[in-house]
Amino acid sequence: MEHWEKLESATIQNAVEVIGRGKTRQIINTACIGFDIETTNDEVTESAYMYIWQLAIDGRAYYGRTWDEFFCLLAILRQKLAGKIIIFIHNMGFEMSFLLPRLYRAGNLSRIFAREVREPLEVETNDEIIFRDTMALTNMSLQALAKNYCRTQKLVGDLDYSILRNSTTPLTTTELAYCENDVLILSEYAEYLHNEFTKQGAKIPYTATGIVRRLVKNQFHGWEYKNACDKVSRLYPKTVDKYNFTMKWLYRGAFCHAQTAICGEVLENVHSHDLKSAYPAEMAHRLYPMSPFKTIPTDSVNEHIKRGFAVIMLVEFYNIRATGAHVLESRHKVIEESGAEYDNGRLYYADKITVFITEIDLAIYNMMYEYSDMKILGAKAAAKSPLPDYLLRPLFTVYQQKEEIGKQLKSDPDNCDLKAMYMSIKGKLNSFYGMCVARLNLEEVTYNGEWGKVRNTTYEEEINKSVLSPYWGIYITAYTRLTICTAITALGKHAYYSDTDSIKHSATFEYFDNFNRHIEDANKRMCISYKLDFNVFKNLGKFDYEGTYTRFKTLGAKRYIVEEYNKKDGALEVKCTVAGLPKNTFKTFAKQLGNDEAFKRFEPDLTFDISGKNAHKYNDETTAIIAGETMHEYGSCYIYSVGFCMRVDSGFLLIISKRKEITQ
Repeated sequence: MEHWEKLESATIQNAVEVIGRGKTRQIINTACIGFDIETTNDEVTESAYMYIWQLAIDGRAYYGRTWDEFFCLLAILRQKLAGKIIIFIHNMGFEMSFLLPRLYRAGNLSRIFAREVREPLEVETNDEIIFRDTMALTNMSLQALAKNYCRTQKLVGDLDYSILRNSTTPLTTTELAYCENDVLILSEYAEYLHNEFTKQGAKIPYTATGIVRRLVKNQFHGWEYKNACDKVSRLYPKTVDKYNFTMKWLYRGAFCHAQTAICGEVLENVHSHDLKSAYPAEMAHRLYPMSPFKTIPTDSVNEHIKRGFAVIMLVEFYNIRATGAHVLESRHKVIEESGAEYDNGRLYYADKITVFITEIDLAIYNMMYEYSDMKILGAKAAAKSPLPDYLLRPLFTVYQQKEEIGKQLKSDPDNCDLKAMYMSIKGKLNSFYGMCVARLNLEEVTYNGEWGKVRNTTYEEEINKSVLSPYWGIYITAYTRLTICTAITALGKHAYYSDTDSIKHSATFEYFDNFNRHIEDANKRMCISYKLDFNVFKNLGKFDYEGTYTRFKTLGAKRYIVEEYNKKDGALEVKCTVAGLPKNTFKTFAKQLGNDEAFKRFEPDLTFDISGKNAHKYNDETTAIIAGETMHEYGSCYIYSVGFCMRVDSGFLLIISKRKEITQ
């Protein structure tokens, strides 16, 4: 890694591409640039200070130790390169907490685009230098990004963050190499982005979902887009208040639950089945609301459901109680309740609840609960049909690409180019669902020395630009819950754990085999209808057998430990999934203790003083003396390590105890 002044005499490729037309026309330089900083913490004042920055351009890395040096380097880049210069940063909110106040104070801040306060996606200076966030594009850590897209890999553990450093602290060759690798990774990923978008005449999207939005928009010609917007805008709730109510109470995410009776028990020979591309499959196979919802008499709800209408309804259930090993409704989706008891955050029984549900949710309720009475307070119905071609056609194209590249990758697993292509395509496929559940944002994030929000558009303006109904996302997850809940109900007490599209169980495979035959038939019909290659799509939406765990233990939703044979060397390996706990933390813990002790220690009071988990605190202007040097920041982000405790809810522990008494 070279000192920043070396850039002045370096030869840099100076190629530009023109993107957009008319008012959107831009000249973009295709230099592949990545930027990163390292900071030191002052624990007394809980503030952080930059002591080295790194910038890589076209595979060569440069560094400096002060912000003044960085701005000098930017001036050199501006002199050497034509067009708008894009500098990529991973998790840009961190770097910008330091850099943005300096740009603002210098009067060199032209534009900022952010999805939330302190979460900028793009920052542009007056001299047309653009900073872009790569985490929003990949939804990956830098380590994962490097693994899937780059030749250079992230170095782990070579930089001790506990050491106090200032701008003059000597850095070892190993420490500099760590810093260098991070920006070389970003430079390589920048090359991928320029090849994928800029050199094709397209702007690099802000997010992974943005990539798919563009694929969908490209399906339209001439007035088709406006016509689709006109149709879809009529599918939205009439007012912003009704929209917010719908998204808060009608939308439900994935189903995740552990059977209470086996919580805390170590089970042997537990199988794992996983739906293949669950959300895309539900999008392809099911029918969705395609007309405006209109009020219907409450006594006609059953008739409308029988006739195939989509129905949304406000319902009261009386004396409702779960009938099987699993429970459905999330505490957060119960509008009103009395006499309720919850099992791991999901309704076990209640004297009375009020909920806002679809006909799909009602079907699952009838499958998993019994109740003395049900009163429908209001209902609306809409006609159902398949999702529009402009959404399904690109979905099918991306799925086919994923299958084709995945097949090539199996025969050449170390091919970096294939890995990058596969991860990109997989991200696109996942984003089709994400795009359907993205919330309308009527506010613009601003920065004028301080962060803020202003209302910059109306509800009507936003829905008139949409080709995606919010009800489609609501129904995608509802259908997926129906698929999973039907399976776990059929498996009964043998279904131990479920999350989104997976089931851990000890049942025979008969149910899954029958289900897969049914789905294969559905795929045949789909391929005939859309003229698709059945050999590519035959497994879409099937349950895949993922393997059998020698041991399995769960303590509730998002909390389980498994033991299975490692595919590389055949050794028994322990893996753990706990929300909020980095996977490597427990992996290291298990290696130190051994598998038996790891299972024994996996209890509700599991605690790590050093968990690998971090918290952060944003600061305005701060000053501290670091290793003898007075250091100053106009804004910063103080990151610090925190411990972790499992903290299983005491009410849930009581329920576990009660259930075990009943079952014993």
